Amino acid sequence: MTRYMRMYLSGGILDGEQVLSREGIEKMQAPVVETEVGPWAKEPGASYGMGLYVGGEPFGPEDAVFHPGGEPDFASMMVMVPQRNSG
Repeated sequence: MTRYMRMYLSGGILDGEQVLSREGIEKMQAPVVETEVGPWAKEPGASYGMGLYVGGEPFGPEDAVFHPGGEPDFASMMVMVPQRNSG
């Protein structure tokens, strides 16, 4: 998961190779429609881009890019804060 997030934070580059275009990464992280995803989302809701959510007030003043996931007996949350270059 760390490598996956590093690819997003480096504009689509992983291990020196362009895996996704910078433009594609920016589109995936651009808010398109407002949505509700859970208590971590900004009020009245976070936005959804192309596969990723944008928002998340509890993560700090900057917008976080995130995606929750879960199965029975397992839950996960991928969170990136591009302005801080952290995930």
